[in-house]
Amino acid sequence: MLGTDRRCAAETVAALAEDLRSGRLRPPQRDAEWFESLVRTQCTDAIDYRGWRTIDAVEREAGRRTGRPRVKLARREEVLAVVEQSLAH
Repeated sequence: MLGTDRRCAAETVAALAEDLRSGRLRPPQRDAEWFESLVRTQCTDAIDYRGWRTIDAVEREAGRRTGRPRVKLARREEVLAVVEQSLAH
């Protein structure tokens, strides 16, 4: 299972890197473009780095207006709407 927060994600990446270094995990046979294409065909609403940056900016701005570091977008529909709106501009 993949982690759902930064700490868990960092642990997952560190474990994968160690497995690769030790030979327990074979090096990738395909490139990053192939992987991105696979993700996009299997998960049509996947959010890329640009989308994540947009979400981050919206959450921080909402937080700034309320005197907090951020206000998280809690619902999937909200997150996807923010990304879609940014792509429309």
